[in-house]
Amino acid sequence: MKKEETRALLESCSHIEIISEKLTYSVYQKRNRYIVEHSDRVIAVYDGRDKGGTVATIRMVHAQRKELREVPVGTVRR
Repeated sequence: MKKEETRALLESCSHIEIISEKLTYSVYQKRNRYIVEHSDRVIAVYDGRDKGGTVATIRMVHAQRKELREVPVGTVRR
């Protein structure tokens, strides 16, 4: 995504939560944990792999007994 597009997207948000000021190895895990903890329902676009951030987040959703909707990769249209 281009900087201009990112800036426009951020300006349209009603609230922005900064998870980390720096890009670190664990920043995506922290982001996903925040999303799950602060959501009643999670929608995950999932390719079926048994490793990686998406499946870890899905497991977190199940552990916290939150509602989950899995969208298989390939069914999302732009």
